[in-house]
Amino acid sequence: MSRNYQTVNYYSHSLSNKEGTSNKQSSSYINENENNYLNKEEKTNYYKNEKTELQEGEIGSHYLKEKEILIGSDGKSEYILEPWLSEEIAKKIENDHGIFLKKGEGENEKKFNSLLGEGAYGKFYIGFKREGIEERIIGIKVIIENLEGSEFEAIIQRDLTIGIEQLGQESRLIPIFDIIKEKDEKNGKLIRLNIVMPLASFGNVNSLREKLKSENDKQLKRLVSKLICKDLLIGIWQMHNQGYYHLDIKLENMVITSQGK
Repeated sequence: MSRNYQTVNYYSHSLSNKEGTSNKQSSSYINENENNYLNKEEKTNYYKNEKTELQEGEIGSHYLKEKEILIGSDGKSEYILEPWLSEEIAKKIENDHGIFLKKGEGENEKKFNSLLGEGAYGKFYIGFKREGIEERIIGIKVIIENLEGSEFEAIIQRDLTIGIEQLGQESRLIPIFDIIKEKDEKNGKLIRLNIVMPLASFGNVNSLREKLKSENDKQLKRLVSKLICKDLLIGIWQMHNQGYYHLDIKLENMVITSQGK
């Protein structure tokens, strides 16, 4: 497996409007210049499922039960979601990303859970992107609530990162690799979002703060705090240069990669 993604450290996810409308003023981002590129038509994505058809009532309380294959927005890329991973894969994730997966019980006692965490609107899983004969480790956020607002914000985050990189800068915003929409076959209604992004190996800054409480080296604590503040300010500056302001800056919305960024 290979890794080939941008080192990042700054992440935002929640909308201030709990109804989840697409009004720009309700998002965690405000666009200062009303950039037109956010209004371009989005291509409908495709989704292929290797599991049995969802039973009535399962959507809205999503837990991964069987292997799924998501087809990317380009109609070609394939992303894999599996509820349980082998010990070999779990060790690779631990070595490459510093993430320790939860071991299963009973019939799954020799396997490891791909679920990393969950929030108000969805769940975050270890996933894989097929690249020839290899599978690259990525993260996939599965969202089943507040779909319109979450999609709108993911598009902003994706386009912001692209804009920053086009200026030749190393983005401090976590990139969105793909936004995969799943729609009801009968009425075309959006029922699930699958947002593909890199893994934040060391979690959010709030969890790091708790871990640092037991660290006795005061100089190390100051150095870590200095680096985090520096990257945070760079991330804010990069957003402002693109004409956006972030409305939900907090420790839980900042994450750290395995490179310490």
